[in-house]
Amino acid sequence: MFERNRIDNNQELAASSVIVELDDGHRAAGQIQFPRSKTLLEVLNGPAQFIEFMPLDGAQHAEMIAKSSIRSLRAVATPSARAATAKLRPTVEFDPYEVLGLSPGADRSAVRNAFHSLSKLYHPDRYSAADLPAEVVDYLEAMARRVNAAHELLSVEVVAVERQSARRTAPIYEKGTTAARA
Repeated sequence: MFERNRIDNNQELAASSVIVELDDGHRAAGQIQFPRSKTLLEVLNGPAQFIEFMPLDGAQHAEMIAKSSIRSLRAVATPSARAATAKLRPTVEFDPYEVLGLSPGADRSAVRNAFHSLSKLYHPDRYSAADLPAEVVDYLEAMARRVNAAHELLSVEVVAVERQSARRTAPIYEKGTTAARA
């Protein structure tokens, strides 16, 4: 009986890359997982009070976010073209670190440098004068969109990690100040 229940309730999950801003001003980039039979909008407007959020900070655990604490949520499009996704394994989700060729935990300058070098390589304006086949043009445009989406996700995440690191290193009390920091 228990085995049958587990099989019947097993649904395939989809994931959507998003940038979430909470009521307290905290911003985070990550993925929201939901049943493949529903859309992201249906999940957000559904009866559940929490959503499962997987941050991009390299953590292997998901966080539960109360829907009532979300100020804004913006889905980040991860475009795909046949040529752009053909070299990716079909089971691999959009990984911004992989797109930019970085390892998790890269600093702001590494993200910026990788973004600039790949933007120069894949930008469609660079090849606008050339008479290229439609498949190549589609590939270049898709890769440019993927690089832009990866940079947007990682820049938000890197800033959040830097802020968290700065909070940890800031002194709790300083002589001559009237209030202690929380």
